[in-house]
Amino acid sequence: MNYRIAMVALDNLFKVAKENSKNLGEDLNYSTELYEAGMKDVLREVAYKKLLEIEHTFQYKSQEYKNAGEDAVNSYDLLKEQLQNQNQQSLLLDVEAAYNYLAALESEQHFIRGYVEGYKFVKELNS
Repeated sequence: MNYRIAMVALDNLFKVAKENSKNLGEDLNYSTELYEAGMKDVLREVAYKKLLEIEHTFQYKSQEYKNAGEDAVNSYDLLKEQLQNQNQQSLLLDVEAAYNYLAALESEQHFIRGYVEGYKFVKELNS
């Protein structure tokens, strides 16, 4: 017997494949892949909605986080002071905005991936 962790019960896939198949093995694998992809999309949407609900309520910030933030602000301010004109400072603001957007997307992706992996973990515990 194969050890299988999935978002859908194997017997449900087996039943659908059996009713609609001539080659059960291939159809079962294909059905599993399709279902898994669909469930991941659904879970990503649920995770994103959850992130939007809780993102402003998360208050914990470690000392390391606070120190890194302080260092970043100090470095940014020092660089900004060294720039010669408004055009250079504007370019720096553009770079900052781009990195902030990238960091927000990266954080969002980590949350969503953790949510999906957490769901799979809970499914494994309950099987």
